[in-house]
Amino acid sequence: EGSPETYLEFLAIIEKHRKAQGKEAKIPPPELIEAGKALKEVEAKVAEIEEKKGKGKADAALYKAVSDATYRYKQLLAQWQAKKD
Repeated sequence: EGSPETYLEFLAIIEKHRKAQGKEAKIPPPELIEAGKALKEVEAKVAEIEEKKGKGKADAALYKAVSDATYRYKQLLAQWQAKKD
């Protein structure tokens, strides 16, 4: 499977290991992990463009994509945290 790309992927590995040991585990749902990856990817794309063109010079659609991805990630994270507590 390789190294985790995001913190939540890392956390999922740790929690799966805990579950395998018979301990209580709070494994993040796959859709939350995917939302984290999507956010990281779009942020990297904006950073790449801003590095070439200058800060604030990326396409407005990319900034909207970051906003949308951030919202989705935070929404899923809040739902997961509410369930695990």
